[in-house]
Parts: sequence; structure tokens; C-alpha cells
Amino acid sequence: MPMKKKRSVRGLFALIPTLVLATVAASAYLRPPTPQPPAKQPSAPAAPEGGPRILIVGQTGASLVVGTERRALSWPDDVKLLGAPLSTLRGRDPQTGEDAWLDTGFVRATSSGLRSPDGRRSLHPTPSAPDGTGAVIVKFGGDVRTIILREANGRGIRDARAVGWWDDETIAVVGVRQGAQTMFAVGLAGDVRTVAVMPETASRFEIRDGALWVVTLTPGEGLESEPRPPSELHRITKDGTDERVVTDAERVIARIAVRDGALAAYQTEDGRLFQGASSYAISGTLLDPAPDGWVLVSRGPDLVLLQPATGEERLLPRPDEPVLATFILPAATVDENGQTR
Repeated sequence: MPMKKKRSVRGLFALIPTLVLATVAASAYLRPPTPQPPAKQPSAPAAPEGGPRILIVGQTGASLVVGTERRALSWPDDVKLLGAPLSTLRGRDPQTGEDAWLDTGFVRATSSGLRSPDGRRSLHPTPSAPDGTGAVIVKFGGDVRTIILREANGRGIRDARAVGWWDDETIAVVGVRQGAQTMFAVGLAGDVRTVAVMPETASRFEIRDGALWVVTLTPGEGLESEPRPPSELHRITKDGTDERVVTDAERVIARIAVRDGALAAYQTEDGRLFQGASSYAISGTLLDPAPDGWVLVSRGPDLVLLQPATGEERLLPRPDEPVLATFILPAATVDENGQTR
């Protein structure tokens, strides 16, 4: 009977490298590929760090200031840089601190009207009706409407004064009702609603971001003596909600700066600027708040950005001509180098 041949041990060992290589190759073929990190995509330029964007309007032109750079604006191509319709921008007169608006050509508006938030309408004073009832004029393009200020029962509002706009279609008017100084909400159709009775010590009224801001003072001791501290700042909404925002026991509140519906800073008659817990002595006029805690102040012919928390100041570049109005522009367009474009 023939005998089977035995495979030598040496032959088996010779096959091992081949088997190992085959196994490794098969494993590499069957194993799913290791995920690779995605290729890095080019990122958009970082937001410029130039600081607040400020529109400065002079007698013959306008310019946009970002940080230490100033660029003259050309009408109408550069309107798109402002980040908002021209008619909706509400700024300040740097000499008086009063409100200012713009007209076509980046020209400061000469009209004394108070514009609605959407910029479509303006509110103007007008003489009272023959019986003494107050009235206001609302202009909408070429349409001019006189609104006689009477309550639903026919009683007229006397000594009426327009303060501003609660919203795009509701006027804020202060006047006398039954012997008391009262704030009203007046619709464009002439409907009148009482918002709140004002204290006798109320001295200033200002509409900002859809709310009424009122400063009250302490009456002087004599009939001819000036009001004195403590003074209070109240925020009153259209539904009559009254919030006491600030009480200053030592000073009289003279000017306020409001941002996004909240008090950003206020200035007292002795020139001090208050922002939260920070107090800063300034020789100038508080204008408007800017992002990141900055406030804009006029100091003679100069415009200065102040950071009350740190005392830092930035003198802004300005045109060689007198400045008629300034506007803070939260959405102004700049390129990746911080330059306006």
C-alpha cells in the first residue's frame, strides 16, 4: 500500500509570510477607510475693529467715520453704506443736543417736524383751534392733515404740545386735561387716549424707542427759586406703565442717551456723565450712545468718543467746516480692512 507523502515543516513555515501578506491585504481592502478631516475652507474676513461708525454732516457734504478714518460720501451711490433708509436716521445737533434728520443729498433737514420711526411722516406744531383746543399737523408726502385734539366726549385738550411718536401711526402729545398735565396717545384718525397724568414736577419729555422718558425735579423752596435735586428719570410706555429708572440725589438730570430701549447714559447740569456705576466729568454735550459702551460727546468744534468705564477718549477726525449733525450708524458697511466702501 503506497504511503502518503508528508509535507515538510520547513515548507509550511515558508508559506506563512505569504498568508500574512494576503490577510493584511484583504483586511485593508475590507476595512472602511479612516475618515479624514475636511479640507479647510477659506473663511470670510473678520469683522473690522475700527470702532463705532458715525455719519458726520457739514454745511457742504457728509462723511463716514470709522475709528481714525474718515471718508467723504457721494450722493446717491453711498446711501447703501448707511445700513438704514436715510429718512429713518435720527441724529443730534452737536451744538444744542437737539434731534436732527436728513434730507436728499445728505443734507440736514431744516424742517422742525418730528419724524415717525419709519421716516414716512412728520409731526409739526400749529396754532390752537378758535376755542383753545390744541392741534397738530401731520405731513405724509404731499398730504397735510390737521388733527384737532379732542377726547371722545368732545372735551378739547389745551396747551397741547407734540412730543414725538409712540409708533409709526400714534402720536405722543402732552397737554392739560381737567387742570392736570397729561400725556396722550393720538391716532392718525384723531382718536385720543389718556396714557398717564404727569407729575407737576415733570420738566422734560422725550420719546425714544417707543417709550416716553420724563425727568422730574424737586420744586424750589420759593416761587421764583430754581428746581433742585433729587431728580428722577422715568420711562413710561404707551399702555401707561411707569418705571423709575434713575434717582440722582445730588444733581439735576439734563440729558439722556437711550440705546435699544434702555438708558445708556445721562448727563447732569454740572457736566458729569453717568453710565451705570461709572461717573465721568466732561466739558461738552452728551449726544448719542454708540456700541460697546462708547458715547459720543461734542466739545466745542470737536467730536469725542468716551468710554466712561475706563476714561478712554478718542478724538474723531472731522471736516474743516462746521458740523451740523451727527448720526450713529450701527449697520454701516465697511470692508475687511476697516475702510468704508
